[in-house]
Amino acid sequence: MEHFLAFFDHDVIGIGTGKDEVVFNKEDLLTLLKREWRETPDSLHYALHSVDVRVLSAESASAQSFIDIFFGEPRGDSLHARLTTVFRKVDGRWKSVHWHASVPWEVQPEGVSWPVDELKARAQKLEQEVAARTEELSRANRALAVDAALERIRRVTVAMQQPSDLTEVVKQIKREVDLFFPDQNLEVDLMAIADESHYRFWAISEVAEVPDAMEQYGVLYPRFGEPPHPVLLVQGCLAGQFQVRLVHVCRRSLLALRCR
Repeated sequence: MEHFLAFFDHDVIGIGTGKDEVVFNKEDLLTLLKREWRETPDSLHYALHSVDVRVLSAESASAQSFIDIFFGEPRGDSLHARLTTVFRKVDGRWKSVHWHASVPWEVQPEGVSWPVDELKARAQKLEQEVAARTEELSRANRALAVDAALERIRRVTVAMQQPSDLTEVVKQIKREVDLFFPDQNLEVDLMAIADESHYRFWAISEVAEVPDAMEQYGVLYPRFGEPPHPVLLVQGCLAGQFQVRLVHVCRRSLLALRCR
């Protein structure tokens, strides 16, 4: 390291390829070199070519060179860099007083000085990728929310002991629907067998509207053909079948939210 630093003037100024790689003296350069040494891969190869040296005066000169740096194998991943150095003769020895390293801008094609179109295309692609990722995360979060809602409904449904417990299930369904659509006044529709001759139908817009004894309320429809309301088809839903039928209908409705 000391042998390498001997080629630089004490007040050397340098600019590297990184945003923070700016040095104003040999101490700054030493700090930068130590960082580069720590980050250097175990296997690194380089090829120096196209060196152009120009003598400016008896005590000053400049050199321009191109370097290909290979990481791993000699023909593996590489970095193409350009290096410009200004030298000054101090006590009979040439010292670097200024150096500047750069790499080609990958977005800038040959023959173009200002890659405006390429930058716009790159920004548009990035926006599309961000939008797609945001939508993907939104769908995943919604799916998790739906699963959680179904689980809460399932727990209430499994706890049913008798048909009158259906009120708590309906209330829970309404709560979950309101969580997904807080700005919309959506109703929960329910249809079940009232007796041998009728279906009973409920259209509930508020949890407070759910009666304590649902079998005493609701609209009666005669039982013939298919149930008259298309929202819930709970045909043949007897007391012992409330749990399975309700979970099935709720799952069918809530899972549809995944696709929105």
